[in-house]
Amino acid sequence: MGRAPQQQESFRLDPQLRIASAAARRRASGFTLLEVLIAVALIAVMSTLLVPSMRGLMGIAGPRGGVNTVASAVEQARLSALESGVDGYVGFPEDLPGGDDPYSAVIVFREAREDEDGDYVAVSRWMRLPRGIFVDASGLSGSVSADGALPKLDSAPAGQLRVLRFDRFGKLYSSENEQTLRVGEKAEPEKDFLRGNYFELAVQPLTGRAIITERTGGGAR
Repeated sequence: MGRAPQQQESFRLDPQLRIASAAARRRASGFTLLEVLIAVALIAVMSTLLVPSMRGLMGIAGPRGGVNTVASAVEQARLSALESGVDGYVGFPEDLPGGDDPYSAVIVFREAREDEDGDYVAVSRWMRLPRGIFVDASGLSGSVSADGALPKLDSAPAGQLRVLRFDRFGKLYSSENEQTLRVGEKAEPEKDFLRGNYFELAVQPLTGRAIITERTGGGAR
């Protein structure tokens, strides 16, 4: 007997597969005008959402970030004096390693108690201000030589510090007037005056509390 001829199988492409195939061909040939318009609209919406966030980050990295760091240090020193019963300090180094601007870092420390060794005890780590930001500490009359008594700043000893000092009651030490610090950006690297907007941080003598005020325009020291 002869073999029956083989029947060729036939099939029909599923409609969904046909649609997907057509879409793939369109994508391979380029974007449609509608797709481009949708992409442009999405970029515009994302840019609108990101701009405020970027401005906020710039504020953190500028004078506002610097004055917030200093204000936190002031409050930490005040609380440390109250809790320990000995004088607390906010220190700004006159000399920084690597040629950085003076008074662009801050540390909180206190006097050592009778049962502790040394003259001073660090309360905080060293805190760097944002790059290009420094504290105008010219109005501070107090200074401390802290060589060997505090942690090193990078690889260098702390050296000479300009200080705010709080007594054991959390008040400014032996001061009838408030102490005001200015925090901002240097106009020129070799000159100690501010440019643009800056912040004043006024420390009240009786309470030790810090009040922050934004100022417009820099000024000479």
